[in-house]
Amino acid sequence: MLQEIIQTVELSGKGETKKSAVASALNKIQSKILKDSEDAILRIEPLEIKSITISKKVTREKFLFIFFPRDKEEYYVDLVISVKIIKINISDIKVEN
Repeated sequence: MLQEIIQTVELSGKGETKKSAVASALNKIQSKILKDSEDAILRIEPLEIKSITISKKVTREKFLFIFFPRDKEEYYVDLVISVKIIKINISDIKVEN
């Protein structure tokens, strides 16, 4: 009835700092796994982060196109994570009449 599988998940996120970009990507693990599965998920446990790619985009903002220039940084992260999933197979449950 219980099944344990290991799955790799590719995620991406963005944020104003590196930390917030990685946190944004990690917060998407559960929704990504639940979207792909029709079974009841009991536990999702990250095992290993295989690759991390971080890119940075800098834009310059100005008030009224002239005054008070400031640089705004935004980080983009791509992760590949190995995840151990413990789930209940719904198809194995017998329905009694």
